[in-house]
Amino acid sequence: MVYAAVKEDTRSLLALKLIDPRSPRTKMAHVLREREVTARIATDGCHPFLCELCYAFHVRGQLALALPLFAGGTLQVQLDERATPQ
Repeated sequence: MVYAAVKEDTRSLLALKLIDPRSPRTKMAHVLREREVTARIATDGCHPFLCELCYAFHVRGQLALALPLFAGGTLQVQLDERATPQ
């Protein structure tokens, strides 16, 4: 799940992504695969599809990642839209 949040001191918008570690194996496998690809890309330097991680913490048994909020949905949504004939 991803929520929009406001950082109180700067009033900047953040995306708050919650990851449940008890999710089915397929979801966790996807997260681990994303991590591997991200780590590989990050070693090459700056990439237009990566953003900085502002904060990471646990809340109610879930991992919370706070990232800059970019409108338009996930990268997968963007790729799907561009791949669909119009």
